[in-house]
Amino acid sequence: MDILRNIEKKILNIANNNTNNASEINNLKKDIKLYLDIFDKREEIKREKKGIYDELYDNKRKAYRISYENYLSDKKELMKDIVKEKTKGAIRKYLECKYEDEEAATNIPNIYTYENIRLPNNREDFDIEQVPQAKPIAPINNKKDHMIPVKPIKPIKTAKPVVAKPDEKECPEGKEINPVTKRCVNVCKDGQVRNPETGKCVASTKKTKTEPKKEEPKKEEPKKEEPKGAKEKECPEGKEINPVTKRCVNVCKDGQVRNPETGKCVAAKKK
Repeated sequence: MDILRNIEKKILNIANNNTNNASEINNLKKDIKLYLDIFDKREEIKREKKGIYDELYDNKRKAYRISYENYLSDKKELMKDIVKEKTKGAIRKYLECKYEDEEAATNIPNIYTYENIRLPNNREDFDIEQVPQAKPIAPINNKKDHMIPVKPIKPIKTAKPVVAKPDEKECPEGKEINPVTKRCVNVCKDGQVRNPETGKCVASTKKTKTEPKKEEPKKEEPKKEEPKGAKEKECPEGKEINPVTKRCVNVCKDGQVRNPETGKCVAAKKK
């Protein structure tokens, strides 16, 4: 506050000059008395604000809080009656019991401190009396020829921040990004594609039932005849040439002959 600075300066001047000037001391006393008066006024205004806050806001909230607690207690007792009696009358009483102050409690303004309360006529905005009143300033000539027209400033539109798209995730070989979960999953099997809405593998196209194709009879290829005059392969003792594989194999057992078409040993036909 300016008045405290003035008091401090006057005390320092009196102490440094070491004088007992009556006028300076009287001025110091006036400033101290003025400061105390202002302090008392502010304390009075603070008490008045607290009184208004308690009456219009805090006391009402406390009363509604007590009323609501009583309402909850009544509902609890009525619920016990329902469990005990199990009658329609008990249920009706429970449903008819309502919190009557709910609307009034919600209409209380959101003021939770006396500092937000303004007194009528701005009583708290008083001036310090020791400051001399300034001389009235001559009115300014408001003729149009002395006024410079100013064009209204258009509001600047702020550009929306550009949000950079995150880089697409890279998946290892054999995997791909699921469009829904954004995670790497196994690639769909052959004949399937991934649904962009569900993220699941589905058949690429619907299979239609087709009649089975008739297999054409295989044409028998003519057996290649060995050129005449070709030397037969010689096998060691106890082995003979297989007519199919053209390799040396064990001689068939007694009572068996080698089938020239299959090359296997089969039982000999009895005569």
